[in-house]
Amino acid sequence: MKKSKLKTAVALAALSASSLPAFSQETIRLTIASGFPPVLPFVAEAVETFVPTVNEELAKTGNYEIKWTEAHAGSLVSSPEILQATTDGIVDIAVMGHVFEPAKLPLMNVGGAVPFGATDIEVASETLIKLNHELPEFEAEWDAVNAVYLTGWANGNYYLLSTKPIETVEGLNGVKIGATPGQFPWFTGIGAVGVTASYATAYNDLSSGIYDVILTALAGAVAANLHEVAPYVIETNLGAVNSGSIVVNKDKWGELPEEVQNALKVAADAWLQGYYTRMATLNESAMDALEGGSATLVAFSDEERAKWAASLPPLGKEWVARMEENGLPGQKVLTAYMDYLREHSDDVVRDWDKE
Repeated sequence: MKKSKLKTAVALAALSASSLPAFSQETIRLTIASGFPPVLPFVAEAVETFVPTVNEELAKTGNYEIKWTEAHAGSLVSSPEILQATTDGIVDIAVMGHVFEPAKLPLMNVGGAVPFGATDIEVASETLIKLNHELPEFEAEWDAVNAVYLTGWANGNYYLLSTKPIETVEGLNGVKIGATPGQFPWFTGIGAVGVTASYATAYNDLSSGIYDVILTALAGAVAANLHEVAPYVIETNLGAVNSGSIVVNKDKWGELPEEVQNALKVAADAWLQGYYTRMATLNESAMDALEGGSATLVAFSDEERAKWAASLPPLGKEWVARMEENGLPGQKVLTAYMDYLREHSDDVVRDWDKE
């Protein structure tokens, strides 16, 4: 009789246990994309740090798992298309260059309007990160393109790589400089001519004389072997400019559980620190390659830098006027930008916001 009762109790316990709901992990699909290849440091960090950090954070509770689609090097959308693709929800998370979107993201491009700022990549990066997290005008700008900002980066202090020796600002008079169109105003006071440049064609363009000099960050230039055809490397200290962002489609962001949103924020912070470390290593290696090769390194003096800055028109005032013509708070943003630079860097040569 006792054995029968015991068997009945065991059977009931087993039935009760089997009727409990099983633990269910939710799978979320996310597409992260870039028009740039993973050989570039900001994309490499997205692959090697951002995605793994999200996975590690979510594994702590096991409530959610991300099913990733990683589409870099333009395999889903090209760089010129990626913002629109993010707006439309084709891309959930974009590693993009906001420098290519001055019309849709004018406030994000404040740094490109005014040279001779911070030469330190961390200061240059975090200036705009801070403004994005503190000024509602930046959130509104991203809202307008249906995106949420996570973090961003600067490529590094700008150098000139030249096919011929140049040691002074006067030596740039009449020279064709490869750059992005947004940087052309930086040359107006020194008599140089801006020509649109791209890493994809820069080696051949310098070789064939389409332009004589290219304005670029050092690590990228050496990685593209541009010093082979433009062996005169000039440290201009024009500064580093925050030119890229990691953003999330706003509709997708609103669908994500808070735990997943937090994991993305943690991953963005980890990505940024990894990017700084990677860039420091790349810049050191680039300089070693130049010093150990046939390149000639020249640094413009503080006097030459000041001379270049003084030669320029009031670029900050002009940018503010363009912004305010379109109803944007140009003066507020430029002042906040310059205040951060002045507080965190000794490199500021000209107070663009006070002219």
